[in-house]
Amino acid sequence: METIELSFTMHVTEEAKSLCTFLDQYGFRTDYKRNILVDFKLGYFVATIGTHLQAYRANIRCLQGCSDHCILISTDLFARLSGTCRVEVTQTTVTIVSGDGNRFSWDLRDVYYPDWSKGVPDISPANYLRVDPKGVISALKRVKIDTVRFYSGEDGLCHLSYTDRKGNVQVLDLEVKNKLPFQFSILLSAKSILSVASKWNGGIYLQGPAKPVLLMDNSADISVVHPVRPESNFEDFAFDRSGMFSFIDYKAGFLTGKKQEPKRVNLSFFQRVSAWFKRA
Repeated sequence: METIELSFTMHVTEEAKSLCTFLDQYGFRTDYKRNILVDFKLGYFVATIGTHLQAYRANIRCLQGCSDHCILISTDLFARLSGTCRVEVTQTTVTIVSGDGNRFSWDLRDVYYPDWSKGVPDISPANYLRVDPKGVISALKRVKIDTVRFYSGEDGLCHLSYTDRKGNVQVLDLEVKNKLPFQFSILLSAKSILSVASKWNGGIYLQGPAKPVLLMDNSADISVVHPVRPESNFEDFAFDRSGMFSFIDYKAGFLTGKKQEPKRVNLSFFQRVSAWFKRA
């Protein structure tokens, strides 16, 4: 009998299972795009289609031991899990006992999975802006060419440039709800943005033309969209990076998933961040 080198419990909610729908709808049947990663160190269920990432809190508890293995669960199996599940990992096997008593085991395989933590941008008031998402979503549904250009100008507005179904280039002016401390220009995939359009609240975190874009929603779920490619004729935009912290290193429950927390006053996002750091 093999020695258990890692064990923990995780909580699989119905909301977390939406990662399966996300992969089935937008992913391709490659190894890492049909599996959900259990990041037991940071406490997330993670799904990615390569250009876009979504994650929910896994509520990891009773963590004992450690493993260098990449723990992946197929979407078919993940959809069958429920409640608090017990996970045990040996050198060759993963075993999960679901909250309903069903037991599943499979052999570990060397499956490629991207280092998603490197693809999550930093967040700070210095690189945050918010636009009206309705106008953006409406425009993206009319594009002929999937690649669109999202940029700012000296007028303080954001602009979305796209090619419509008739082949004409259109520019949509987007009023920004906060003053931008920098100018930017970035190319994005319309389909990738539309994949999270139903939840997006217009909040955007930017880092640079070749860096991922973080889209936020009212529940503060992670939605990472990668640029199509950097624009060679536009210099990397610069802004004050002081006070930034890594999104991945931020452990507060309200950023991902629906973790139940004590009722609190309605503070702004950055007030909550400041309060969390004071408690840490």
